[in-house]
Amino acid sequence: MVCPLCKGVLRRGHVTYTANRHSYHLLLDDMLVWVCQQCGEPVLEEKTVEAIQHLLMTVDGGMERVRHWTRTEARDEGGC
Repeated sequence: MVCPLCKGVLRRGHVTYTANRHSYHLLLDDMLVWVCQQCGEPVLEEKTVEAIQHLLMTVDGGMERVRHWTRTEARDEGGC
């Protein structure tokens, strides 16, 4: 496999994936991906990208429930 950016050789390696969202930060350590030996660019397989997208959508939904709950609690306690 070759790097889509520099055409260098890709080899399996481990990286940390970080997603900074509106209400949270997600950190996935030690992910096995393809890494360019020339420029260091990580290249994720389609199934990995789909799994991350599913995880983010799940956490987004959970964060909506948390935000609703915290807004409700603040109103019940006389907050904003």
